[in-house]
Amino acid sequence: MDVRSIMKPNPVVCGTLDGISECAEYMYRQNVGYLVVLDEHDRCVGVVTDRDVVCGGVAQGVDLAATPVTTIMEREFKAVAPGDSLHDCLKLMQVEGVRRVPVLDNGKCVGIVSLDGLIASGFCSLAEVATILKNQLGEPNPEHDLRPMVPEPANKEEILAQEAREAHEPKKSNAA
Repeated sequence: MDVRSIMKPNPVVCGTLDGISECAEYMYRQNVGYLVVLDEHDRCVGVVTDRDVVCGGVAQGVDLAATPVTTIMEREFKAVAPGDSLHDCLKLMQVEGVRRVPVLDNGKCVGIVSLDGLIASGFCSLAEVATILKNQLGEPNPEHDLRPMVPEPANKEEILAQEAREAHEPKKSNAA
């Protein structure tokens, strides 16, 4: 079997000038977690996932509407051709630890092969799926700041003082 037999044609795409929020909206409206980023000549120049939107945009606190998707997209990605074997595609996904691979024909994106598609086709085993997922998870990146994003909770004394103040405030009546 070749890639063409299970690829999803007509992938959801965005342009290099699209903002992160616009790309998130495309993902939401089309119910996908992966976009192919096209340049002005409709050539695939990158890919972006819902995780990229969250970790590279939302968590970084950037202006999602004003920041172009090119700031968070993956520029170095692997692709397959329509005539490539599913076996080679599966091995690529396992080695790279990716759940989706764009299908390019002369630089133009003509489809997507997804882990879901491979599973639905019955082509791969559970062990092969596990390898992809294990490699996708990988090791934590020590360069990422792992501090909690939420403010630290107030100390016990501050909490008790606030509760005491609230207990002594007169209750407001809803009666008019």
